Amino acid sequence: MVIQLKDWHVQRRGSVNIGAMDFALHEEEIISVMGPSGCGKSTWLMTLLGYEELGLTITGDRLQQGKRLAPNAVPSEALYIPQSLPFNPNWEVQGFLSRLPWGNPNLLDMIFPTNHKRLQRVREVLSQLGLSGRERATVAELSGGEAQRAAVAQVLLMSPKLLIGDEFVSGLDPGMSAWILDRCRENMASSGGAAILALHDVQTALRISDRILIVFPPYVDTQPWELKRGDIAWNGNLLNTLLCLARLAKDTTPRESIRILAGYIHNWIKDENSLDQFLAQCHGQSTVLLNESGEIQSLEADLVNTPLPLSDEPNRRQEMIHTRIFFQGEFRIGVTLPPTSQCNSLTVIA
Repeated sequence: MVIQLKDWHVQRRGSVNIGAMDFALHEEEIISVMGPSGCGKSTWLMTLLGYEELGLTITGDRLQQGKRLAPNAVPSEALYIPQSLPFNPNWEVQGFLSRLPWGNPNLLDMIFPTNHKRLQRVREVLSQLGLSGRERATVAELSGGEAQRAAVAQVLLMSPKLLIGDEFVSGLDPGMSAWILDRCRENMASSGGAAILALHDVQTALRISDRILIVFPPYVDTQPWELKRGDIAWNGNLLNTLLCLARLAKDTTPRESIRILAGYIHNWIKDENSLDQFLAQCHGQSTVLLNESGEIQSLEADLVNTPLPLSDEPNRRQEMIHTRIFFQGEFRIGVTLPPTSQCNSLTVIA
């Protein structure tokens, strides 16, 4: 086990509230963390590294190899790559990478990075990342995408046991980001390491991850929802809907009905019987409203105009679609369940 959390709870006033949760990251595993900006993904990731600050409350334990880590201790062989790179603009790319503690260097190698074998290895990695000819450039001379690729070079050189990446491929084109994430996967497999990555792209997360954690606004749910590869919820349409609902929930005035709807959806993707029971309560209606008490009320069908999937026999749990309408003077959010041969479509608004 690379790192483990027990009863881990991270809070900052009303903006961040994640947990308390038990969590374990295993060797050769990649976990993606997704959700709207501002819900605490970056803060939660940094607390795994021992980060603390004024106003941030952290409770629970971090363990590495079964041993409890002190509150401010950084896990051994950990590498953090943030979205905004904290590099000195005057650093030379080749010199910076040569000074990193990889390949069992001696002290002189790190003080005077002129070892031919180390420089050759750095150049090989930079070439793989499309940075051939930029070895002697300073960080200030790199474009944003080039700087991100230079940061990723750390992963290929150091082979960390724990990689934490905070949207570290967000500025790269799809082909390069896919190549980098594939190299990360290979690196984790060869080193026995593991990674936790904050990502935004649905297809990238589904392709690279073993598990996905979805972080919601605190009033919706303080427990991240976990999707596992092979589950029925491991589906691009559904994941996109969950992420859109999380964003709409964050941008909408908090309501108890939204929290109730989220609870229903969570149950639906875990248990088909739960969805069948809810449909039975709707009595064949096409559009319903959840009020603040969770009661189901009928609405006029023409209030909602949502495109539906074209598949002949869609799976309702996989292909539900996020919905947003203006109703009674404010925006309401919800989901539309596609029609099947047995049932018409159903839109649920909160």
